[in-house]
Amino acid sequence: MDADNRLARSVGANGTPTFFINGVRLVGAQPFSRFKPVIDAELAHAKYLLSKGVSRSSLYSNILKTAKVRKVRRRRAKRFAGARTKVNVGNAPSWGPKNAKVTIVEFSDFQCPFCTRGAKTMAQIKKTYGNKVRIVFKHLPLSFHKQAHLAAQASMAAHAQGKFWPYHDKLFANYRRLSKSAFIKFAKELNLNMAKFNAALNNGTYKKYVNSDKAQARRVGARGTPNFFVNGRKVVGARPFSYFKRIIDQELSGKGPVRYKAPVVRLRRVGNRKQIPVGAAPSWGPKNAKVTIVEFSDFQCPFCTRGARTMTQIKRAYGNKVRIVFKHLPLSFHRQAHLAAQASMAAHAQGKFWAYHDKLFAN
Repeated sequence: MDADNRLARSVGANGTPTFFINGVRLVGAQPFSRFKPVIDAELAHAKYLLSKGVSRSSLYSNILKTAKVRKVRRRRAKRFAGARTKVNVGNAPSWGPKNAKVTIVEFSDFQCPFCTRGAKTMAQIKKTYGNKVRIVFKHLPLSFHKQAHLAAQASMAAHAQGKFWPYHDKLFANYRRLSKSAFIKFAKELNLNMAKFNAALNNGTYKKYVNSDKAQARRVGARGTPNFFVNGRKVVGARPFSYFKRIIDQELSGKGPVRYKAPVVRLRRVGNRKQIPVGAAPSWGPKNAKVTIVEFSDFQCPFCTRGARTMTQIKRAYGNKVRIVFKHLPLSFHRQAHLAAQASMAAHAQGKFWAYHDKLFAN
């Protein structure tokens, strides 16, 4: 488990799930439609290499060794690297001046541990850049976070009284212990008008507002949390400050990939393949498959559960053209994840890894 963790850090798998498709990184619980164009492109590339005399047994190592930057056509323009997505801000809670050079629109969930990390990064951005940056908060409460929708409504009730950001901070500081009684407690601690706050919460005053944010998230392609749009440039997941800094500095200098509202770039650059040693990791599919997907995952992570379902779709769609390799990345705040990973390897020793894997994710 520890060796897989070290490997994950070395290849830039900072969150779960993270996949490497013939070494091309894909982050998050993306739908099958996001995997398909990459896999199809890799199959075409593999076919070309085989026609040039590369043996099936050395195909994976050859792809990782020889691959340079190649271009892959994508179906939807807004998904391409360098493309910008128009996200309407409306009257959403925001921090910083409206005429800031950089606007970051954040889609987030108050019960999501990754969003908590994202909030800390946003706080660091505020301190570092001050009024050069505006941060806009949009709600994307996930269905399996039972308190997230009401938490979002409570934050808007606090926003109506000018206290969104301090309330936001209290919610994220207590993301593991959210409940209606906690929402009322936080409101009292911030000296809100409790009659107005309780009425908003009990009457569902902001339920429609939160749902409109969710609908907007779907339209702009924010399918998980957290998702950010930095002057329209999409950033998926709880990336570290250094990742945002590079993009913000580009935007401030005017050296971003495309100007805001510019025509969308139609091609995605695919390169920077990572050499992922497979070793004796559990795998499905033939070793000489044309496409090898190495997955870093955590059995206690809800997003990884969705990722596992996508892998099942890929198995059905591609059969023995694809090999799937499972690597462990149990996150520290998932208390049972490391022991679950060990248990799966104990099952693997008896030839039952995938059956055990399915039981873990089902539960």
